Amino acid sequence: MNSRMLCGFLVIITALWAQSYLDYFPAYQDTAVLRNYEYYFMPVSEALTSLKIFYDIPYGKLFFYKDSVNFTNRHTVIVRLFSKRQLLTEQLFSKSFQVPTYEQTLSYDQSHLDSVELKFYNPEAPRSNLSCQLELSDQISSRIYKVTLPIVRHAQDVYLALDKNRQINPSRIYLKSALPTETLGIRIYLPQSNAQTCSLIICSEDPKCPTIISTQLALALEKTPNVYYYNPEPAQISNLKAGNYQVVAKGYDNQGQLVFSAAKSFKIKGSVFEDDDIYKELVNRLIYIASEAELKKLKKVPPQARESTWRTFWAQFDPHGRLKLTEQEYFAKIRYCEENFSRGDRGYRSDRARIYMKYGEPDHIDRQPFEPYYYASEIWYYYSIGKKFIFLDLHGFGEYTLYAEQRI
Repeated sequence: MNSRMLCGFLVIITALWAQSYLDYFPAYQDTAVLRNYEYYFMPVSEALTSLKIFYDIPYGKLFFYKDSVNFTNRHTVIVRLFSKRQLLTEQLFSKSFQVPTYEQTLSYDQSHLDSVELKFYNPEAPRSNLSCQLELSDQISSRIYKVTLPIVRHAQDVYLALDKNRQINPSRIYLKSALPTETLGIRIYLPQSNAQTCSLIICSEDPKCPTIISTQLALALEKTPNVYYYNPEPAQISNLKAGNYQVVAKGYDNQGQLVFSAAKSFKIKGSVFEDDDIYKELVNRLIYIASEAELKKLKKVPPQARESTWRTFWAQFDPHGRLKLTEQEYFAKIRYCEENFSRGDRGYRSDRARIYMKYGEPDHIDRQPFEPYYYASEIWYYYSIGKKFIFLDLHGFGEYTLYAEQRI
């Protein structure tokens, strides 16, 4: 009798512990699951309003299964719109898409572009204290992501959006090398207005640089319901330097009076050495072979001297010299870390990446999934050096921390 009571007590305790564990980790708070987003409001009637959100998700944040031909992801998206903590609308969307290769499923450079549209009744037409929560549930991994999107409803519901090849481009990033062929389009969402002409200005966000393009055009140049579209000539933008720019749209009535004004920023990415952000991230990835002083020195180099300084740095790793390492080999290992240690972990900055970069691929990996009372773990064995490394997923999100280094 006592043994039965003890067993029952243990079962209850285990169930309560498991429930508390699930309550403690209800969702994976990962704002990076949506790399970029764009949105606009559009009145449908006097009481009904539409909110459309465009977003892209890096493939590497999702999980895929292999069918007969492609790799498929299935997920659901719940979108909730609040006004002063009052729920205006909530809707669930079922989503799926396919990619042809396994390498794409691991990529953080490629992403899936999608959109959702909410319609809600708001007689008071709130324009402040709005917030939007997006909850994405990956059906394959059962992982749930929650993201809060800042939402601002503009006066007169005037919105700008930028296109790439006739598709909304939430990232608003364009490659300099592709500008001669990529179509940069400007959309103006304008449901009701007495504007007759619109001034579009593309200028650098650097106040020292002059305006690049300033052109007057009729709003009816190309119009679908409530949306006006303008496509700058490639010659107008193909010679732009890498950097941050802004599109400013101003609408005027027949009397030349300003009716609306809206602005949107975008970025042109140049080569690795021209683009400040890309270059600094490239330097950051040298953490396993460069000292802090070397990293600081490389970051301070002016753009015109970056390439020569970079080549000088790598000259010390001549494969025929003392340190037998090539730039290609090093960044291939960094890429491996990004592809294999980024789902919930910190990519090339993770503990597993640190060991991989130092010792290479382990001879054997013993993986143990999560179980009650036990963390998920990975044990890496390196027989040639007589060591093993124990990594534990302490939070249940896929971030493996180095717990112990032992002799074998």
